[in-house]
Amino acid sequence: MTRIKSTLGTVILCVIPLISQTTSAHPKPLYQVGTFAAALSGAVNGDVSYRQVMQKGDFGLGTFNGITGELVAYDGRFYQISEQGKTVKVDPGWLTPYVQVIFFHPQIEKMIISATDYDS
Repeated sequence: MTRIKSTLGTVILCVIPLISQTTSAHPKPLYQVGTFAAALSGAVNGDVSYRQVMQKGDFGLGTFNGITGELVAYDGRFYQISEQGKTVKVDPGWLTPYVQVIFFHPQIEKMIISATDYDS
């Protein structure tokens, strides 16, 4: 569970600036269920379904009841990634104690042709 906490925390810290930039230029509501601090403190069972979450955004991060993996939502597709790296589509009936989503529409797109290292 420590690995999940650190990975989720790292990803959140990387995505929040992107969401902030998006919302300042083009105001869109960020939909959030719970808080990351509450989840880390043991509030790991939620009552909001992913059916509801999917109506509020198409891009974001979160988790599932019992912190059973991490949610990655991209381009309207929602996936659960387990600690072992297994990826499955989210069942809309699953519940969450913590999630952040937004309808994301990029203003700038760049194609990465080749990236062999971090600097590239």
